[in-house]
Amino acid sequence: MAVTNKYSLFGAQLNTTVPIFIGGISSHGAEPNSAVDREITNDYYAKWYGISGQAPSFSFTTFHLATALTNIGLTGLKLSTLVTGLELWYQKHLNESTREATLKHRKLLAKAGLVVPRRLTVSHGPGQHASVTYEVIITYVSPNDPIIITDDLTLPTAEADDERFALGPWQIGGKTLAHFRSLEIDFGINVVAESADGDIWPTFCSIESITPTITARGIDPEWFKSTNIPLAGLACTHADTIGYLRKREIAGGFVLAAEHIKFTAAGLAHIVQAGEASGQGATETSLAIPLIGDGTNAPLTINTASAI
Repeated sequence: MAVTNKYSLFGAQLNTTVPIFIGGISSHGAEPNSAVDREITNDYYAKWYGISGQAPSFSFTTFHLATALTNIGLTGLKLSTLVTGLELWYQKHLNESTREATLKHRKLLAKAGLVVPRRLTVSHGPGQHASVTYEVIITYVSPNDPIIITDDLTLPTAEADDERFALGPWQIGGKTLAHFRSLEIDFGINVVAESADGDIWPTFCSIESITPTITARGIDPEWFKSTNIPLAGLACTHADTIGYLRKREIAGGFVLAAEHIKFTAAGLAHIVQAGEASGQGATETSLAIPLIGDGTNAPLTINTASAI
């Protein structure tokens, strides 16, 4: 049978009063997450089957950190507060050409639930750009399915693909550490979706805990040092634990304006790997900072329009 349909990713859109398109997306997906039951009773074959539960979700990863982090907070975004919800768009390919024009594309829509950041990662090197991954925990509100499918649509207007960020300088516990090779922020958001009364789909979700962690790797073994990060660890506060992601300039180096991303954090920095060496390669050291609330600030703060 001939291939007649091919689609590729296009982007995600927060359907606010003025829709916010999130571009620079490297991947996105939708999963029904079905629990399928098969019961065996008086035979060796199962004869009863059915879907007893579903936990539908979306996910997407984007290079547009400033847009995403500004519009989706560190404690998530409630979809039912938007005009219609969050949309994932798929663009249809045109046989023997590039893409279809109008009234040919597909949209998946989630109207209720919570979108939360999961992980931010960045590595040093050519072509290595920071990205952030989000998960959308979708809930059911009658009368719509949790995921609404619409075909034969015209694509929304995409924003310019103009955001890329690289590693910048970091100060941890008042110590200016250098030679960073990679950094990861696990936002540590534990979302629990609830259902009852025989419902297949969850009708309620909430955040039970937020325990973010910063992990970094570098090639300076002197991170592990009594005057840097000692064996017993190093206390970190928002005043002395500050780091940056530097915004790249299109067709250039780095942006000079206050468009970089600044982080502050509180927690306990400790060495995970004191000196991992192999052959003649550079010795790697890694550290982790499990973050805490200090009674005034959230464990992690972000400013997406900062100077360095």
